[in-house]
Amino acid sequence: MAAQLQAAIKEAHDLRTALDEHAIVATTDPQGKITFVNDKFCAVSQYSRAELLGQDHRVINSGHHPKSFFRNLWATISRGQPWHGEIRNRAKDGSFYWVDTTIVPLLDVTGKPRQYMAIRALITERKKAEADLRASTQEVIDLKTALDQHAIVAITDAEGKITYVNDKFCAVSKYSREELIGQDHRIINSGYHPQSFFRDLWGAITQGRIWRGEIKNKAKDGTFYWVDATIVPFLNQEGKPWQYVAIRADITERKRAEEERAKLEFQNHQLQKSESLNRMAGAIAHHFNNLLMAVMGNLELALNAMPKPAESTHLVANAMQAARQASEVSGLMLTYMGNSFAKREPFDLAEACRQRLPELRAALPNHLVLADDLPAPGPSINANAAQILRILDTLFANACEAHETIPGTIQIRVKTAAAEDIPLFRRFPIDWQSHENRYACLEVTDHGAGISEADFEKLFEPFFSTKFMGRGMGLASALGIVRAHDGTIVVTSQPAQGSVFQVYIPVFTQPAIPRGASAT
Repeated sequence: MAAQLQAAIKEAHDLRTALDEHAIVATTDPQGKITFVNDKFCAVSQYSRAELLGQDHRVINSGHHPKSFFRNLWATISRGQPWHGEIRNRAKDGSFYWVDTTIVPLLDVTGKPRQYMAIRALITERKKAEADLRASTQEVIDLKTALDQHAIVAITDAEGKITYVNDKFCAVSKYSREELIGQDHRIINSGYHPQSFFRDLWGAITQGRIWRGEIKNKAKDGTFYWVDATIVPFLNQEGKPWQYVAIRADITERKRAEEERAKLEFQNHQLQKSESLNRMAGAIAHHFNNLLMAVMGNLELALNAMPKPAESTHLVANAMQAARQASEVSGLMLTYMGNSFAKREPFDLAEACRQRLPELRAALPNHLVLADDLPAPGPSINANAAQILRILDTLFANACEAHETIPGTIQIRVKTAAAEDIPLFRRFPIDWQSHENRYACLEVTDHGAGISEADFEKLFEPFFSTKFMGRGMGLASALGIVRAHDGTIVVTSQPAQGSVFQVYIPVFTQPAIPRGASAT
């Protein structure tokens, strides 16, 4: 019996030792007054045993939990049922600590609680870790939200296969996530950049370096968009990239503004150059005319004074003819400036072109075919027919030369267009503005060599030619005629695909009497 008693006492002692080492233990009476605390309770709460015994249990209340929390707790233990939960308490120095608490009611013979034993485990570090985890998780969520709102994000594997895209990537590229995952990154390649561009890009990131630059991509519907991209390689333990994270910003509007600014600068440059050329052409033409008048007058006097027949008569006549041709060049210079005072009359543009067709077909090389689309009646314009047909002759000659020996078709077409339908791109003069509602359009189309990007800027300059020296006033004088008639010329061309020249002249609102170019 004594041995059993000693064993029980030892077991109780061991239990208390274990509780003191690992658990925070306290008991209260039914009114919540503290009747016992162990050493660990005092150590954690920073109160002495004397300061705790007889005190209300709320001495360590942190104020963190709502009143309903404690109402539910007391309702449970008052019914004689144990309660388990996590409680935030406050120590004597004002610091807070968390405990995982189990409160067990100890019942009397009537089944009513005579005291409550609370066994607590300190979980402050765990709660701190959970809070840190929640904060980190929230930071990740906030970062993802910010990226989804402002950045275009994609992740690819080492081979460039897409493994992740965010919502903004889908919105900008117009592909769904299902259409992108597993696809090669080139699905959005616009074809704008040369192969060397991507060689440099991949050369950087495969070596573990971050790459930054601007890329033009293509959306699912065929539209293009620009992004400012940063591509970050993620390296494995061997230092080799195993995936790439690309963070892009949509800069389409900025690039569009830059293009517009460049276009305006180009137009301003063209205007300044055109003004300079006009001044030069005017000065040369007037000065040249004055000299030619003197030359031609003296040649005529010399020719009249010569005995007939004289051996030198034909030499003077040839000089006179050359002077007249030089005078015509001077006239073309004035025409280029738009200083044309030729008589204007209303006439049917399509009918005038139709009457010119036999002469054009007679001059047509054997490897070309001339097609026409000339309505009857056509649009009427108030112009000098001879000058308008000079434009037709120039455009026809240029179309023939563009084909060189390539078989094909040259088409001459006349139509009517609204002012708002006249293209804005590559319109000459570049400062032209429409002042009428409707325009007659003379269109000449070829499928020849086309015009290179570098030649567009000089296309209508006097004496510019891609053929041989001594040419180049045709398009310059054509532009001058169009300028004098308050019109414009629009050029569309692609190298090796051909060109389309469209001449727009205001429609004459009163019906014109059909007449041929020769009568005019």
